Amino acid sequence: MSDLSRRTFLHRASATAAIATFGRSVWAQASAPRPAVWKVGGFTKPIQDLSPQETARATVEIGWDGIELAVRAGGHVLPDRVNEDLPAMAAALRARGKEVLMLATDITTVGPVAERVLGAAAREGIRIYRLGMDRYRPGVPILAQVDTFRAELEKLAALNAELGVTGLIQNHSGNGYVGAAIWDIHALIKDLNPHHLGMHFDIGHATVEGGLSWPTNFALVKDLIGAVIVKDFAWTLTPGQGGAPQWCPLGQGMVNPKFFSMLRASGFTGPITMQFEYPFENGSVEARVRALKADDAQLRAWIAAA
Repeated sequence: MSDLSRRTFLHRASATAAIATFGRSVWAQASAPRPAVWKVGGFTKPIQDLSPQETARATVEIGWDGIELAVRAGGHVLPDRVNEDLPAMAAALRARGKEVLMLATDITTVGPVAERVLGAAAREGIRIYRLGMDRYRPGVPILAQVDTFRAELEKLAALNAELGVTGLIQNHSGNGYVGAAIWDIHALIKDLNPHHLGMHFDIGHATVEGGLSWPTNFALVKDLIGAVIVKDFAWTLTPGQGGAPQWCPLGQGMVNPKFFSMLRASGFTGPITMQFEYPFENGSVEARVRALKADDAQLRAWIAAA
């Protein structure tokens, strides 16, 4: 049996087995609301200059339950070093009672890098990763491109099934991004097992793109969400040029906290990670940790109120 045929077979045959293996998955939806039990962490991009031990100490200081670790070009862990550096990071966090909640990767297709990174993640018991970004090509019909992306994602879902991991597509904001509209993510993955390939729902980007209609977009994809990203923004206006989002600390912008009540009602039980796109007061580790700690406190206040 060829590699591709084998993976296609596994993708189809393991749908039931995956559910049995993971039990009630972290992204499973309940038929009725239940208490939210969410692990909260942060994307390590602002502190990726820290060693594993320093990262673990910062995670404790900030108050995170764990981290979303960048394993990609220019990331906290480089793909070429994943077999050596990912176990070191995971061990440093475990020693302080923390964990790698998920990975942020550049992976969009099956290939040697995907197999190496996802294999290393599976060996460490890290079951969720974020895919890299795809963009639409100008001048090419959008629906034809959606079909092309879907074919690649089907192959990736089969690899995920083989390794026992789940890939998640993040929605972004901005012209040309696959997933900014959210309906296209639904079209790409609606027929796939969400244990193999689902969505990393970013309420910040969803609010930028959806404006007042983000609840409708959330309702469309809520059953496919494996993890949530939280960040905040405010609109800045330039006369004659329109508006642009300016990222800011949580609670200072446009993101509506009622999102967390809706998330709780959906039965979602996966991890929530924060991303930080706004500038810090200075480049010191202390300043960065202080800002991340404040965002963590705001997010947990929103969650408690929900």
